Amino acid sequence: MKITRAQPTRAFRSVVQTLPAISAPSTIPGYDGLLPITELGKDLVITMQWWNGVTAQMRLQAAWKLFDPANPNDPEKNDLVGNYIEVTAAEAADQNTVFSMVVPNALLTHGVYLVRVYSLPVPGGAEDWSASIRTEVDTVAPGGGALPYLKFNPPVET
Repeated sequence: MKITRAQPTRAFRSVVQTLPAISAPSTIPGYDGLLPITELGKDLVITMQWWNGVTAQMRLQAAWKLFDPANPNDPEKNDLVGNYIEVTAAEAADQNTVFSMVVPNALLTHGVYLVRVYSLPVPGGAEDWSASIRTEVDTVAPGGGALPYLKFNPPVET
């Protein structure tokens, strides 16, 4: 006998994302969120396009968490970083708006991180989260310091 469900199980109900995908424009395209060395001295900017449902006074803020295989869960409220931005009425009405949140550069230490955006409609709305993206900060030299220094013979003059 085949069992079917009319509704998804409780575990899958929260998977539906109402917020649009986010991006980190300063990462290297095609390298799974790797930040170039030139960006490590700057704040990491996270962008999110306007979406149907954004409202004036909504608060948006980035959440940043070191990826841990033992706890691979997405960033949560205690992982919020930087200042929140408050959506203005003009931004909420303009479909060309791109929202920018910041991860402070002091947090860009070596490691693999998950970042996502938290939204809270004010006053008294239901909170929501964007999907996470992977960001990698690599501050270790190639070979992890295990490669020996290259030695060159002195030049020979003829």
